[in-house]
Amino acid sequence: MIQGSTPMHVFVLPFSTDMIHKVRISYDQKKKIVLTKETIDVSMIDNTIFFRLTQNETLLFDALIPVRIQLHVLTTDGEALPSIIKTVPVNILLDKRVIE
Repeated sequence: MIQGSTPMHVFVLPFSTDMIHKVRISYDQKKKIVLTKETIDVSMIDNTIFFRLTQNETLLFDALIPVRIQLHVLTTDGEALPSIIKTVPVNILLDKRVIE
């Protein structure tokens, strides 16, 4: 991920998103939550959850420090299912400003 970019994040599940009651995606750096996305922030089709981060959101991440990402869903049956954590590098945006 690059600071100041607008990446699409996609999570492909082994089951239909019709089974999902709630979604939370957490972004962590240095053992602190930097950003959280909730059910209202994402789109769900078939077995896929997806959304786009904004420039401002990716500027929240410190450059050169990996970000850890974890999906956590609550099914309609009340099952809580956290994903395995994915670690992604964060590359620097030299100007550190949103481009408009």
